[in-house]
Amino acid sequence: MRELTYQEVDELSGGNPIAIGLGLGIAVGGVTAGLDYALNSSSFSALGLGLTVTQGGLVGVLTAGGTILLAVPGGAAAGVPALGLAAIIEVTDPLASLAD
Repeated sequence: MRELTYQEVDELSGGNPIAIGLGLGIAVGGVTAGLDYALNSSSFSALGLGLTVTQGGLVGVLTAGGTILLAVPGGAAAGVPALGLAAIIEVTDPLASLAD
C-alpha cells in the first residue's frame, strides 16, 4: 500500500482536506464524549450532556488541528501547543463544574 500524494488527497476531499479533518475531529470527539457521559454519568442531565459534547468537540478539533499542523513544514510551533491544550482540557474537565 502506498501513501496518497497531496493531489490525490485534494481530489478525494473535494479540495478541502483540512476542513474535513477538523470536522471529523469535532464529530468523533463530540460523539465519544456524549456516549461516555450517557453511559457513565451517575446523574444524567441535558445540560451535562450538552457541555460534555461541546468539550469533546473542542478536544477533537484541537487534536485534529494539532495533528494536521504537525504534518505541515514549520507547523510544529502551533501543532504542539494545540495538542497540549487538548490534553489539558481533557484532563482537567473544566466544564464538569458547570454541569453540577
